Order: sequence, then C-alpha cells, then structure tokens
Amino acid sequence: MKHFTRALSLLLALLMCAGIFAACTKTAPTTDEPSENASPIPSGSVEDPETPSTQPPSESKEEVDVDIGPTTNVALGKPAYANGGKDTAANVTDGSAGTYWTSREIPKYVEVDLQKNHTIKKVVVKIPKGAGQVAFNVYGSLDGVNFDRLGAITQPILPATKGEEFYFKTPRNYRVIRVMTTYSGKGSSATSTVSEIEVHGIENDTEVTPTRTEIKFPSYEEWLKTNHGFDVSTIKDQNGKYDIEDTYTEADTIKALEGLVTRVLGEKYVSWFTFDVEDDGDPDKDYYEISMKDGKVLIKGDNGVNIATGLNYYLKYYCKVNVSQETKQVDMPDSIVKVNKAIKRDTKQVVRYTYNYCTLSYTMPYYGYDEWQRELDYLMLSGINVVLDTTATEALWVLYLQNYGYTCQEAIEFVCGYTWKAWWLMGNLESTGGPVSDNWIVDTVEMARVNQRYLTVMGADLCLQTFVGTMPTDFGTKAEKALADMGYPNVGDYMTATGGWCGFTRPYALNTTFPGFTELAETFYETQNYIYGRVNDYYAGDLLHEISGGFNLPASFDKASMSRTVLDLLLAENDEGVWIIQSWWENPLPDVVKGWGEDREDHMLLLDLAAVHSPRWSNTDPNKYGGKEFGGSSWCYCILESYGGRSGMHMSLQKVATNYFNTSKQAKHMKGIGLTSESTERNPVVFDLFWEMIWEDKEIDVEEWITQYAERRYRGGEETVKAWERLLKCIYFVNTVDGTTINYSVVNYPQLHIKEVGYFYPAYQNKAVEGAIKSLLSDYDALKDQETYVYDLVDICRTYLSNVSTEYIDKMFSTAKAGNYEEFEKYKTRFLDLILIMDELSDFTEKARLGKWVGRVDVWVNDERTATYSDFDVDLMKLDAYMLITNWSTIDLGNYANREISGLLSDYYYVMWDYFLNKIITPKVKSGPNKVTNGQNGVNAVVTYYNMGRQLAISGKTFSLEPTPVDGDEDSRSLKEVVSEIRDRFFSGVKI
Repeated sequence: MKHFTRALSLLLALLMCAGIFAACTKTAPTTDEPSENASPIPSGSVEDPETPSTQPPSESKEEVDVDIGPTTNVALGKPAYANGGKDTAANVTDGSAGTYWTSREIPKYVEVDLQKNHTIKKVVVKIPKGAGQVAFNVYGSLDGVNFDRLGAITQPILPATKGEEFYFKTPRNYRVIRVMTTYSGKGSSATSTVSEIEVHGIENDTEVTPTRTEIKFPSYEEWLKTNHGFDVSTIKDQNGKYDIEDTYTEADTIKALEGLVTRVLGEKYVSWFTFDVEDDGDPDKDYYEISMKDGKVLIKGDNGVNIATGLNYYLKYYCKVNVSQETKQVDMPDSIVKVNKAIKRDTKQVVRYTYNYCTLSYTMPYYGYDEWQRELDYLMLSGINVVLDTTATEALWVLYLQNYGYTCQEAIEFVCGYTWKAWWLMGNLESTGGPVSDNWIVDTVEMARVNQRYLTVMGADLCLQTFVGTMPTDFGTKAEKALADMGYPNVGDYMTATGGWCGFTRPYALNTTFPGFTELAETFYETQNYIYGRVNDYYAGDLLHEISGGFNLPASFDKASMSRTVLDLLLAENDEGVWIIQSWWENPLPDVVKGWGEDREDHMLLLDLAAVHSPRWSNTDPNKYGGKEFGGSSWCYCILESYGGRSGMHMSLQKVATNYFNTSKQAKHMKGIGLTSESTERNPVVFDLFWEMIWEDKEIDVEEWITQYAERRYRGGEETVKAWERLLKCIYFVNTVDGTTINYSVVNYPQLHIKEVGYFYPAYQNKAVEGAIKSLLSDYDALKDQETYVYDLVDICRTYLSNVSTEYIDKMFSTAKAGNYEEFEKYKTRFLDLILIMDELSDFTEKARLGKWVGRVDVWVNDERTATYSDFDVDLMKLDAYMLITNWSTIDLGNYANREISGLLSDYYYVMWDYFLNKIITPKVKSGPNKVTNGQNGVNAVVTYYNMGRQLAISGKTFSLEPTPVDGDEDSRSLKEVVSEIRDRFFSGVKI
C-alpha cells in the first residue's frame, strides 16, 4: 500500500513540475504581456480558508454568498509599507499597473494600511509584465501584527493582466492587507514584485486596533524573583553587578541532577545515587569521583556538570547505558552495580565548549522546550561547561536599536528570519527570511531564561554576545538624530560597508573611534543583561567574519585599536569576561591579535574550529592568525564534524584520538576542547569519543573503546560488536577530503559525470560496509525495538546506498556517453529506485525526516507554553525551514545544507534526478554517442533546480511527524523488509 501511496505522490509532484517546465518552454508570445487565457488561476489553487492554518477545518454547510452592496477599491491612495524595497512600496496603491514595488530576495512582503477597518469582499493582486511565473500569499490583519491567511497560490502561475482575484463569499473585516511573495520562476535571480493591491470593500465602524509600538516583557531580575523567589537586589554591589552563583545553592544543583536522572533513566533511579558538590582545591583541573556510600553510588564533583559527567561514566561502564543526542539505550540493571574501588578522574581541559553559530541554525532553529531539555541533559552528561546560546538574540537587537531612533517594526526588520540567525549574528547578512513574530520574540526570551537557569544551576557557563560594532546598513541614517541629541557627531561618517557574503549585503562596520562607541557598547550590555541577567563570563563575536577575499577596510579602521577597544569595553562590563573568537578562514587577523596585548591569555579564547583536520594553532607564520598558538592566546581544540547538516557516517576515530593526545602534550596555551560542527544530530560515535577522551591521561585505545561502545550501544551479542569492529576499519578509519561529512551525489544538483576522488568517493571499500550490515542484521529480532539499533542500521544502510549511488552515476555517464540507450535505461531505473529506497529507509528514524524538520514548527506553536501564532507567522516559519535545506535562500547556495531525509529525498531530489535523467539526458543518449558531456547538468538560465526546491516549499504538502513503525503497518513495509531489499538488490557492487 505504501508503494502505491508513494508512487502516487511522486506522480503528482512530477506532473506539477512538468507543468511548470511546459509553461516555460512553450513558444513565447510576441509581447511580454502574459496571455490571460493561457494562465487563469487553476480551480483550487487560491485557498480561501475559513479558519487559521493552525486550526483544523470545521464542518459546515455550503457557504452562502453575502452581498454587502457596491464596493470600491478602498486601497487606492492609502499608505503602503514593505520590509524590502521600501521606496517603491507606494506604487502598489497608486492605481497604475505600470509602476510596481520590487525588492531583492524572496520572501518579502508589501502591505497596504486602509487606516480604518473595512468589510472586504475581494482582494486583487496584480503582478507587473515580464515577472514570469510567481506565487504569493495574501493576509489580513486588524492590528498590523497578527495576520490571517486570506489566500495562497500553492502552484506557480503566469499572472493575468487583470490580476489574481481572492473573492470571499463571507465578507472579511480587516485594516491591513499584506502580500508575501513566495516564488519566482526566475530562480535565484528572482525579485519580489507587485504592481497593485486592490481591496474591494466598504468602511465599517468597528473599533480600530492600533499597531503596537513596542514589545514588552519583564526583566531577568523580575523573572528570577517571580519564578525562583530570589531577589537579585540583595547581592548587587555598588555598580549593580552580582555573581550568578550567589542566586542558587548546592541543594538547587542536587535537585537539578535528580531531575536529569528522572528524565534520562526514570524517577525510580534517583534513589540509586547520592550527589555531592565538593571543590577538591585544584583550580587548574576539573574532576569527578565515584564511590559507594550507604549502599548507594556516591558521585562528587566541582559542580553539577562534572558530577553529571561522572554519572555518565558510571552509566556507560557499569550499567552499559548509551545516551546520545538522537537516541538512548537505558536498559538498566536490576540492582545497583557496586563500585568496588573509588574512581577519581580529572582533566586539565577546563573549557569544554559547544556550538558553532551555524549549529544553532542548521540543527536547532525550531527547538522547543522539550527538545532543548533533552539536548541540555546530553550536554551535561558529556561534561560540556561552556554553551553558546543565541536564543532570544532577536529580542536583544529589537530592544537595543529602539534606543537609537528605530521604531519597533524597523528594528525587527534588521533581524533575520528563523533559520538564518547564525549568519546574521556573524555579520554575513541582515533581514533575510524575516520578519520574526512578536510572539516568537517574547516566547524565546522565556525559553532562554528557563534553559539558561538549568545550565547555571548545574555550574555551566553561558556564552552570550560581544559588542563588536557590526551594525545595520541603515544605522547611520536611523540613529543619526538620536546620537546627535546625545552630543555625538554624525555616526554615518564612522561606518563602512564590509563587502558582500555569498551574494548577500553584509551589515556595516562601525569604527571604534566614533566618540559614542562606548555609549553604544554599554547600552548593548545593559540590554543583554535585561534579557538574560548577568549569567555569563564568555562572550562570542567575530570581527569581520568571512570577509570576502581581497576586501580591505579603510585606513582609518585600525584593526588592532578596534580589537583593543572591543575587549576593554567587554572587561568594563565584566572584569572576568572572556571574548571568544572563531578561528576560521583568515581569522583572527594578525592586527586583531596584536590588539589583545597581555590580556590574550586570560581574557581571550580562540576556537580552532577544524583543529582535528586542519589546525591553525600550529601555524608558525606571524602574518597568519597572530603566529604560533594565535600569538600565545588561550584557545580550544575543536572538531568541525559536519557542514550544513549533511547526513552520513564518517571520520577517522583514530585520528580524532591521536591528534588530540599529541596536541595536548605539545600546546602551551590550549585551555580546552570544543564541538564546533556546523550541525549535529548525527554521527553519535564521534561525539561519544570526543567528549570522553579528555578525561584520560593517555591516548585512548580506539579498538578497545569501540568494543565497549558497541556493547553499551545495544546490549547485543558478539555480532553487533563485530559490526562496529568492521566499521572502525572502513567508515571510521579514513577521513574525507575536507575532514567533515562525506558529500553524497544524490543530494546535490544532478549532473554527469561528478567523479572527484575524495569528495564524492569515500576512501574505503564499500563492500566492507556490507559485512557490518550483515552483522547487525543477525541480531535484528532481538534488537529491533531499540532506538539506538534502528538509528544505526538505517544510518549504515543509507551511507552504503549513498556510496552505491555514485557508482551508478559513473555507469550512467559511461553508457550515456557511449550512446548505449538500453544499458543506460537499466542503470537509470536502478538509480531512481535507490533514491526511493533511501527515502523509505530514512522514514524509520525520527530526526531523518522532513516531517520532523518542518514539523517542529507545529510542535512549537501548539505548545501550551507558547503564545498563539498567526497564519503569517506559521507560514513564514515553514517556508524558511524548507528554503534552508533546499536552495539555502533566495540566493542559491546549491544545496549546501543538503541532507538525506525522507520526504526531501522523494519529493525534491527524486524529482530533480527524474527530470534530469528523463528530460535532459535520455534524448541525448537516444541521439547517439558523445552527446553527453562531462559535467552535464541540464540547468538553464530560467528553469533551474532552484525552482523545484522553492516549489516544494510552497506546495503546502504535509509530512508526518511520526516515523514509520519498525514492524511496518498497513501503509508501510517493515525495516527488515526494506533492508532485505537493499541486501538482495545492491550488495556486492553495482548490478542491473
């Protein structure tokens, strides 16, 4: 049954796609005026829901058309506003189809304020000549903040001259009408464009709700008093500063540890343990100690984090338990396993840092309370004690900018959309994918405080934001008057553009020589403290992150002086503060390092992001990164394990262990380690080893370690151990060409021939993976109900198939080039089948599914702890989620954030490959030899694979939140059946 359902879904997707391409490849009319008859709105393509998108449709009788009498275009001449291309917004209400609003990037919106509430019978949206295929949504609002969806074009259309009409049998009452662009057939060169918004209705006398001018929430100090009964004013010094450690007791830490045990193991296991917070007196090391006392397991440590690390050690090596980010195996013994001899372990790596900025966007953009709680519990068990947290930075900047002439709405527009926060905070772009919801801003403040309180009580440190002077591009204009009123000169004279980033316009840099720079920094930290409290000693922020090659600041921007000023102002805010900088590309620049002076050891911390594969710390050239060990600065040995959230098992475990051990002996300024992968929720064995190895006083024996890992991963038999011993000799024996996730050909834009040794081709024999799969399958019936087992079996099989897919591409290329149509067809069929099997396979694991990635939006908005979100908010959240993992954004980054997840494989990658192979390659093969060229990809200037990704994003199709049951159901095969097909059809080489 599932095969039929999947096939029907794919057929519909392909027909929809074929319709787009047919429209684009028809003979062009002699004028650029679209034909009205050729492109009417298809029946059903314009939605007219009676209820918000987050509510189930109600059953009702057929709607009666209500007549409200004569109507006029009440939008004519009314004020219009846009979140991009503001100067042209007024064109949508000027009554002329020849003028239009336009803005770079999609999505963007333009809206008309009717100024009074109106009873509305229809909205007409006109698109200018030559726009090509488009799609957009229409919304209505009474308050200018919360918008109901009035209609949505979910299949791209060629707009008619008369416009696209949204007619309402039941009249609607709104003041503001908004149009959000969602698609342009011009691909990555697209712009948002609307020529007219007509609103046909009559004014009514209902009370007008003014648009909000500010977003309010209590200060952290008020929140702490209300929720935890602690009055911070009792511990403040004369400067208003306080130590966050004075706001909780050891009893609070013990309670937090007991909560962790309850969530991970179950409440009954709390009685197994006694926890004791005790400082052993060595400030240069962290420790934990495990022993027995009164029949219980006693775990001591400097703080809650170290005690949790000791707890994890006991669970792993005494109870054979495994807890990862994705899954857990917590089949506990029947009774307490005694520790016969006290175990004390320590580490000099006093900083265990986690998260690249990118991690938080590629993995966690829509994490809610429950997912964050699980993640934070994992961090505590892993011993991580410094956590980069960007939750609620939207609120930080919205409040901050309103001090300097920005309205609330203008400040929100500087903020990026939900999935681009990382690159916004790193100074690579601004506004992309926004605006975020008011409710999101308030809700994430609350969630940040809840999460951070847990980390604080456990003894972990937060890493918040450093003020480095990266400002909105319009700051010189918007803030000029406010700063002038404070007595400062024109701030715009002290700002400079910083070039572009991947086609995006970067925010501007403000010179620290601006006389008001101190005021700007102090206000920034005051605002940050208002939101989060004084919870941290670590502050992240790069100067000139990923600046384009060859870009130079004006001579007046002295980088050494700038870095010195930034650090001085940070230390004025917190005299124990540490500025964290990512060492990446050319960063840190030598002049930036020079500015730190003698503070580089105690108040700077460099993250050597890819130290395992491509270390910067060992550089000896003084003109790079400040010289050896960043000029004698403190730094962390980091692992950059994955780019963009890409799937796949990879990385030499031996190299991870050996490189760390050698580095720890050689380096003089290493202060710790860090996980700085661009994404997580994958490759759990690597992280398990990485966090554990720092507590050893000698290099880990990886072969012995992998045996123990396999035993606790499943509690299985000898064959599961053999499986991991085999994996250690193939997948986990070698590195990829760039040191991170293997790049799989299926999840890239289709092309022939793609052979690039080391990039798409693993440096191990794929046949060796077959042995590991066979070993795992031997224990299938006993282990199939363990989520760790299912996760690994799926991951290994998917990795195996990904490698096979590249071999099929080789075969398709060679047969296509030879003009051997019969052989080409056989390989093509098998290759396309393989993609669908990978999709079906991925559906068995919770987080390898498009339904989970996008569905987190629904979980968030339906959580009773969050506010009620409007249709516009939910639509934009989901659109942003789709965009990041397909084309990345309006500006196409070519599937950079690709991932092999169900739904995406079937409805995106399969659609692209099917079109490519059948529409582009097959006709060439039929025409004879040498018609297919190396690198053939079938992309032209208008119809691109980009459009297919955006089409999926606007389709409105839903994917289940729940994974396929391992035993299958009426619509699905079992996991064993799927893996058996893989074994029978694909093992032992490429077969036809």
